[in-house]
Amino acid sequence: MATIQVCPPAPAHTMLRPVFQFDSASKAVSAETGIAFSDYAFMQTKLRRGYPKFHTPQFVFSDRSFQRVIVAILERQVFGHKQAAKLSGTLGERLQAAERRLQSRRTGLLAALDRLCREYTDLKAAGDPLVPKLEQKITEIDSRLRFLERPAAYLSAILYLSWRLNYDSVSTAAELGLKAPSIRATLARARKVACEMGLDALVQKVTKPPEPHRCRYCKTLLEKPRRSCDSCKQKHRRECELRRPRRKHPH
Repeated sequence: MATIQVCPPAPAHTMLRPVFQFDSASKAVSAETGIAFSDYAFMQTKLRRGYPKFHTPQFVFSDRSFQRVIVAILERQVFGHKQAAKLSGTLGERLQAAERRLQSRRTGLLAALDRLCREYTDLKAAGDPLVPKLEQKITEIDSRLRFLERPAAYLSAILYLSWRLNYDSVSTAAELGLKAPSIRATLARARKVACEMGLDALVQKVTKPPEPHRCRYCKTLLEKPRRSCDSCKQKHRRECELRRPRRKHPH
């Protein structure tokens, strides 16, 4: 009978993002981990704000509704609101038709990008003050071309990272190579389209629960918002009196 050797699983850095080893970057260098500051300098760190500002729409957790919203956004972007409502066919057929129309716009944008790049070179050589505005315009067209290359994939990634993984707009833009304002505009457009389709996507602001009041010295819970409890307050007052220099009365 042949022997079977089970090998340990290999890292999936070619397929997935590397999993972070520490949830808190401030506790990475400690005696428990055995990591020095020289080692920490060569590690990858990332700041992610995990508390969402608005409630996550419930349609995101249904794959069918998720697909319907993505197709509806692309169709309204291509055909308009009234004409998109009259379209028929399966979701796959409608998605392919919308993507073909969107990708056909790349030709005009590429020509405009070449023209702006030539103008940018001439203006920068002449020291014109309009160079920063031209840089911003070139960046906008470049982001638009990147989105039109795979519009459905980028749109799905934006909604997935923002609403299923609770990424903020800055983290989502860094993952996809886009700009944070365009991420926020896409999310607002997705909420509007989902509401028009009768899905639950109303904007409801998340109220962060208040933190309990604790003593600044012993960290015990307090009933009222105070800086310290009675025992710590008296102890601190006695220590201050002992440290205070006594006045010498003249004879």
